[in-house]
Amino acid sequence: MDRRRFLQATAFGTIAGGTMMLPATANAAWGDFPAPPSGEAWPGAIPSYKILEVFLYGGLSPWETFFHRPGLVDPWYGQQSQIQGLSWACAGAPSPTTEIQDIDGNVALGPLTKPIWGLADRMRIVVMQHGLEPHEAAIPYAITGHVLGRSNFSSLGAAMSHRFAGPGRTTPLAYSFLPNNLSFGSDNFQAIDAVGTHPGRHRPLRLNIGPGGDAFVAQLQRPGMSATNRDAVLDYYRAHYRDWLRLRGSTAPEFLSRSRGFSNYDASTSTLLNAAELNTLFGAGGQVALNLTQTNECPDGSLIDNRNDITGVSMRAAAKLLTLPEADGGARHVCVVDGGLRRPGGAAYDTHSGNNVEDTAVNLWSTLDALAAVVQTPGSATPDPTKINLDDTLIVLKTEFGRTPNTAPGRDHWPQGYTNILIGGPVNPGGGAKVIGSMDASGIANADDFYTPSEVQGALMIAGGLYPFEPENFGVGDMGVKTKRVNEELTVLELWRQILLGVGA
Repeated sequence: MDRRRFLQATAFGTIAGGTMMLPATANAAWGDFPAPPSGEAWPGAIPSYKILEVFLYGGLSPWETFFHRPGLVDPWYGQQSQIQGLSWACAGAPSPTTEIQDIDGNVALGPLTKPIWGLADRMRIVVMQHGLEPHEAAIPYAITGHVLGRSNFSSLGAAMSHRFAGPGRTTPLAYSFLPNNLSFGSDNFQAIDAVGTHPGRHRPLRLNIGPGGDAFVAQLQRPGMSATNRDAVLDYYRAHYRDWLRLRGSTAPEFLSRSRGFSNYDASTSTLLNAAELNTLFGAGGQVALNLTQTNECPDGSLIDNRNDITGVSMRAAAKLLTLPEADGGARHVCVVDGGLRRPGGAAYDTHSGNNVEDTAVNLWSTLDALAAVVQTPGSATPDPTKINLDDTLIVLKTEFGRTPNTAPGRDHWPQGYTNILIGGPVNPGGGAKVIGSMDASGIANADDFYTPSEVQGALMIAGGLYPFEPENFGVGDMGVKTKRVNEELTVLELWRQILLGVGA
């Protein structure tokens, strides 16, 4: 990443106009939860959690993974022989088995999710549905909760940075890790660092992970530039442009700039000039390693055995950022895009071909194994401070849609019924994983018993410690049928707290 690309990654694009709304509470800080009217039961915000967002690119099939139905006549939807035929030689790889873990009613965790069965007690499986089948439309909706073209189209990281990044912060509070070997550049992954109508300085820092991705680290050291003159020209032109924007020459702080766009650019440039702080985090000998030492699968065509693939490196870097104190550069939000060891159809889980079970198994097992390796074992008597603690961090596994419940060798796009997964954070332990929503035997979410990406995003904002109905975020009208029927913000908050996040459940 050269200097110009780094500036682009931290600067704001055009801010779309929108209708201004009065804040819910007079003189409250942005993102504060409103006080309920007298007599209301809303107990206020839950504690704020850090969030690790893992996006499973391509559309994960739920039938062999997080929504297996053992009681059906054909619970594998024609894929049982492929499941039974799985056999790999790499250390820690699954054996050929159809072993499942019952979790809630008639639903079980399938064999391809076994690396995180130990986290099931802190897990909620949310049944999802929407109407967008192309990846290009479904991916940004799944990541942001907004469809393309909305002025508030923004990442969760931008909202969390807006809420918590103080004026003295010199490194980003939110990061996104994107594989640099994706087959398609048109699937709208700008969603992972989109800012919508949030101030530009809150754009998450996107890092491209993979072969050649360490160029970013080399640039942080800024070789050949002295501390005296390296930014003198840039500072000169910033000041010159700032002077043009003074209102009648005023030096009062509120009149120094009449351009919000320039203010965002100015803040982004200041971030650029903090390369020394970022070098402390990511540079040679830094606290967060981005070293990619192996990119091939095992010789028999299955798993990476040392977790140094792109997703494994991203998971370790995310864990380090989420366990570092914020004063030392730690983050509040990290988004990891899982592009897969294999990319059938161009994406990890886009399994239209007859090899769909093996491709999904290779990719998902490797990803979940890497995730389990950076998460503190629940109830451990010897906590590891370098691993993610589920008591202060919420993990969400997202995907853009599911795969068809057919008996053909491959599986196609299926937004009619799929799942998102919440692990840890406010989800209370006890009683095993819970399924929120339902699907019928044909794999279609039952009427009025499913959620949409907008509602999951709103619940994540609550868990992250910010009010989801700020003007830059959502309105109740953006939500699905279940939420629109409630149609009152404070009641919606309580619904999401109890049902989606499991607070008090």
